[in-house]
Amino acid sequence: MGRNKAWLELGNESTIARLVRILSGSFESVRIITNEMHGFESLEIPVLIDMKPDSGPLGGIHTALSTTKHQATFVVGCDYPFIDSTFIRGLASLVPGHDAVVPRQDRVPVPVCAFYSTRCLPAVETSLDREILEARTFLSRVDVRWVEGNELTKLDPSGMALFNLNTPEDYAKALTLL
Repeated sequence: MGRNKAWLELGNESTIARLVRILSGSFESVRIITNEMHGFESLEIPVLIDMKPDSGPLGGIHTALSTTKHQATFVVGCDYPFIDSTFIRGLASLVPGHDAVVPRQDRVPVPVCAFYSTRCLPAVETSLDREILEARTFLSRVDVRWVEGNELTKLDPSGMALFNLNTPEDYAKALTLL
């Protein structure tokens, strides 16, 4: 994208402010996990710096699981501006009995929009220790409840919850969807 996706403007707010607003309606506590503190203090919620710097989204998952007080934690990247509470509740309903609940879109895991139990922490740490930083690498070592196909469509009828801002073209499209 060429710049920090957290600060892309969508309507009258940044993508990160939009996510904080949406998530605050679904959870009693919301935290930001980031590589750098710059700017996030304006959001008036706790901000944590990655415990393992320069380890990408996997490092964020690690920090989230290492610092949570909850059995399961919802993790979402700042570049998913159309996530909604209905989708989150649907995923949450599938958590009991599993280490992780992860959507799969076109057979590709979406590990940065998923629920994780603290039981995932050893597998995450093993990946980090081996410097295997792709977020989905640890999933083969935990009990994952995959959400895909018709089940994913049922939780996200609009198909927008997993819309991701990866490119300038994605951002341009997101601006037309507001």
